Amino acid sequence: MIEKIILDYLSDKIDVPASTEKQKGLSRYILVRKLGSGRNNHLFKSLVAIQSYGTSDYDASELNERVIKEMLNIDRPEITYCELNSDYPYTNTKTSEHRYQAIFDIKHY
Repeated sequence: MIEKIILDYLSDKIDVPASTEKQKGLSRYILVRKLGSGRNNHLFKSLVAIQSYGTSDYDASELNERVIKEMLNIDRPEITYCELNSDYPYTNTKTSEHRYQAIFDIKHY
C-alpha cells in the first residue's frame, strides 16, 4: 500500500507526526491520501496528496517544502518514480486550519 510506504518514509525523515487520518489535538502534522491509481504491466501509478498542517501559513508552507524535498529524494525499492505534480496553499476556511497540499505522481510496485 503506497500510503504506508510514504508514511514510514516521511516518519523517518521528518520529525512531525504523519497519518492517513486527520489528527485531532495536533496543530502540526502531515496527512497522506491517495487520490487515485492505475496499473500497467504490474507497475502501479498513484496520485498522492500530502497535506502539511502548521500553526500558521508560513509554518505549513515550510513543512510543505520539507515534504517536497524528501519526496523528490525518496529512496525506497518499491518506488520507481516520484514527481511533484503541483503544490499550493490549502487553508481550511471553515476551521481556520493552516495547511498546504502537494500532489505527487508516483510509480511503484
